[in-house]
Amino acid sequence: MHGVYNTADCYGVWIKQLMTYVGGALLPCRAHSIRKSAVKWAVRCGIDSLLIVRAGRWAGAHASFMVYIEDGLKMSEEWVGGLDPIFKFWTFKVTVGDFTSITIPS
Repeated sequence: MHGVYNTADCYGVWIKQLMTYVGGALLPCRAHSIRKSAVKWAVRCGIDSLLIVRAGRWAGAHASFMVYIEDGLKMSEEWVGGLDPIFKFWTFKVTVGDFTSITIPS
């Protein structure tokens, strides 16, 4: 893709090629699968939906975005009374001046 602009279509093609190369359970994943998972992950980490819209460059409260928010909330509710395993893996954390920071536990 040398010399090609980094557009959503180019990104989608690149992700499809990557998932095809990896194969297995990741074969059906596409670029939107990654965005969907990121929304659920951020909600489980307690991030406000307005920040998720900004970080993911969502066009407002898109209908599918709202479904992903609800799915993330349901997933976090399943862990009430216990620690959601997401916090042992990779946490989305808001820091001053940067709404896309990521913290990886040591």
